[in-house]
Amino acid sequence: MSINLEKRAEKVGIVLAKRGLPAAPKTRVGVALDVSGSARGFYYNGTIQETLDRLLAVAMKFDDNGELDAWTFDNSVGELPTITESDEGTYVNNKLLNARVSLWGGTSYAPPLKAAMDYYFGSQPKQSGGFLGKLFGGSKATTESVTKEPAMLLFITDGANGDRSEAARVLREAAANSPMYFNMIGIGPANQFGFIQQMADELPNVGFVSMESLNMTDEQLYEAVVSDEFCQWVKKL
Repeated sequence: MSINLEKRAEKVGIVLAKRGLPAAPKTRVGVALDVSGSARGFYYNGTIQETLDRLLAVAMKFDDNGELDAWTFDNSVGELPTITESDEGTYVNNKLLNARVSLWGGTSYAPPLKAAMDYYFGSQPKQSGGFLGKLFGGSKATTESVTKEPAMLLFITDGANGDRSEAARVLREAAANSPMYFNMIGIGPANQFGFIQQMADELPNVGFVSMESLNMTDEQLYEAVVSDEFCQWVKKL
């Protein structure tokens, strides 16, 4: 583990201790990244790479394999290679922007929400990384994906979705049937994320974090994404 990742993992541990979790409960961690047209600049100015480096430390505390499962979404969902320690500082340019996924379209939430649910709890396990994962050595067997071990999806978007009914159906089914927590992170003015706020108010397994931007300290990010609500939810499992 690099020195930066090690220090960041320690910071995640500090937040967990404040939440009454001296040891992180075993939880699989994934990230869904908005690649709609409005988010394009985040990928070319380094913002998303820096965010992924930070979020990898969260996976290292919670997930026994220390890896971050990943998807992209615009109007459709794309599978990405699993993010590992070796991807620090390079993942966006080397893998994400070279992946065979749709980029810079509109915004639909249901496809990535459903893809994550199918991967962690469904009958059709995701082949991590698909073709690109195999190319970069990221493909791995996923027989554990149908277990009931809890999972958290860090869902990062900069805009409202056009498929509210379908996305709500996926979230409600998840709340009823699976130990899956959706940490919905809205980047930009909070008033454009009314749907996410509604779902977070309605469902115990959906959290909403509103951020004006992703430019913040490690400590601020971890306080937001490793929320007290999530920690209380996982304690009850």
